Amino acid sequence: MIRNKYELKAEKKRLREKEKEVRNTIVSNWKELKNTFRPKNLLSGSTGSNGAADDTDSILVNIFSYSGALLGRKLGEKAEEKLHDFLKKDE
Repeated sequence: MIRNKYELKAEKKRLREKEKEVRNTIVSNWKELKNTFRPKNLLSGSTGSNGAADDTDSILVNIFSYSGALLGRKLGEKAEEKLHDFLKKDE
């Protein structure tokens, strides 16, 4: 409980400092997140400055790799169908 104007000023100062810390943390986390989700980093599996991938990053890399493989297979199947239809028309 704030009892006088000096305590109010001190509390305002403390809150401003806390806000600054939280903003810096958010900016830092956002930069790290953007760096993690760059395609180059997703494909290489390297994260962070030490180059070691932790479990979360490994899972993300595996998810994106699997998704890419599924997408490639689906596109290949569609291309095969289109080619088959095209060749069937010419007969």
